[in-house]
Amino acid sequence: MATHCKRITIKPGDMHLVRDIIYTFDPENLLGHAHPERIAELQRLQRAAEKRRRQELADAREKKRRLMAARRPVPKKLEHFTKERLRGAIVGRG
Repeated sequence: MATHCKRITIKPGDMHLVRDIIYTFDPENLLGHAHPERIAELQRLQRAAEKRRRQELADAREKKRRLMAARRPVPKKLEHFTKERLRGAIVGRG
């Protein structure tokens, strides 16, 4: 937000933040519904996070496979990470 000559300019990013906050506290409020561009951006971020997660999992499985082929012990943390289960992607991380 910027103030110029007693006028306040609200940038689109600020409005997205305000709408997200309103929606968090009151999903039924019409002010809280996201703009279609924002929805598309969030979906893009979710797809990117899911792609990163799948790549990390594939890399961990490859590392586990190489360790097992070399008859070396697989660390417990790696063993736990490579188990088959669904895990939700975290948006905005990475």
